Amino acid sequence: MHRPETSAASSGRERKADITSPSLRHSGSCETGTIMEGHRRHVTLKFALSLSGEWSGAERIQRRSRLVAESVLAHLKRSNSHTSHTDVCHHIESKQAAAAAAATKRSTTQSAVETELDSFGESPTRTKMKVNRLLPLLAVLALPLVMLAMIPTADACSCLPQHPQTAYCESDYVIVAQVLRQTASKNHMDAYKIAIKKEYKMSDEARKLLRNGKLYTASSGSMCGITLEPNKLYAIAANSDQVGLCDFIRPYSELSIVEKRGLAGIYRKGCRCKINQCMGHKCSQRVASCNWTPFAAKGICETSYGSCVPAGIVKEDGTPLKCHWRRSPRYGQCVAKNGGK
Repeated sequence: MHRPETSAASSGRERKADITSPSLRHSGSCETGTIMEGHRRHVTLKFALSLSGEWSGAERIQRRSRLVAESVLAHLKRSNSHTSHTDVCHHIESKQAAAAAAATKRSTTQSAVETELDSFGESPTRTKMKVNRLLPLLAVLALPLVMLAMIPTADACSCLPQHPQTAYCESDYVIVAQVLRQTASKNHMDAYKIAIKKEYKMSDEARKLLRNGKLYTASSGSMCGITLEPNKLYAIAANSDQVGLCDFIRPYSELSIVEKRGLAGIYRKGCRCKINQCMGHKCSQRVASCNWTPFAAKGICETSYGSCVPAGIVKEDGTPLKCHWRRSPRYGQCVAKNGGK
């Protein structure tokens, strides 16, 4: 038997039916301005965030929309009286406005950042990709700098080996001098007061430079500076009053008898000959030259006990056609001692 519905139950169903009915969604007043506009904003914002890859933002808006609907239904259930369409509309409007404002604020902040990057012609994704690509390159470029920092500063100065005869022939002065004292340093240079004991070679320009009896050298070993001991005799062959590691500066007591005689004048006889550095096992013989292997046993002994002198016929200008090594009797002993042939 069909029972008539009570007015309260009927009114509740009417209110639920009114909320979802087409007449409410398209009534043209507050309901239309709220529900339709809220629905449009929800769809538009969700679509925009979907395009930009912000799926989490769209999901948050959907969740808030469901919360709004549940809140409205709860409001209707708690109500014991008829609720007008306008009240429901205003309630929906306030809930959706708060949810949309929070989502819009986050979207606006992200859009501002993207707009700022776009003004420089870059998007956040492309910028991140470029940074990731640059990281390995920066690491490779930084590696030489780290290795350079690990090298001791004293290794920054390096010089090619030089035979004493070459030093003699290519220098403006060759002297034996005693170091008296070290004077005050200035402009990263150390100064030494010297007394010249023997003068084997001296140009006019060199005589002017050494008239004050001072030699200068860099204070730092990385700048090829050297340290001289007071009261010690040194054999010095150089071109300036500023000397360093690449000049021929040796304690006189450490020279062999052949080197001492060579500086005294024997080397002068071979200045027309060229001493070629030979780093390999086989070197071609050049005209008017002697090959020299400075790091081999033979070359070490030629440094201490040999000189390169002309052999045979010379040209009208004095240039020899051929040069050869003149070795002292101690040369053989030196080679045998150093394990050479």
